[in-house]
Amino acid sequence: MSATITVRGGAADVEVERLTVLPVVRVETQGDHEARFNDRVDRIDLEKSFTLRAGEVRTERASFDIPSEMPLTHFDGRPLNQAYSAVITELAIDNAVDRGDEDPLEVHSLPSQATVLRPSRTSASG
Repeated sequence: MSATITVRGGAADVEVERLTVLPVVRVETQGDHEARFNDRVDRIDLEKSFTLRAGEVRTERASFDIPSEMPLTHFDGRPLNQAYSAVITELAIDNAVDRGDEDPLEVHSLPSQATVLRPSRTSASG
């Protein structure tokens, strides 16, 4: 997967310790204490420390593999109910983490997966 990450500086220069991408999936628990939360699948550190100047706009290009643990969110070009994956971008500044951005991620089936899934979807709907 390739991505473009844009970071904008604020009113003062800051030392960015790390730029990280976190692929996440939505997890739901059921029972007495139902909850919905994002669970991290992987952690990808894209860049080590750098100085972000006041008002600077910095664009980073990144490429990384989608972890095999990411569940499908789409099949046959259509979204799957209740399936959600995203990429969270984190900036670590002064030992604090800014989780300022979460972008939905579409995970489509590979042709080999579609071959296996298609018959089960047809029998379930028929």
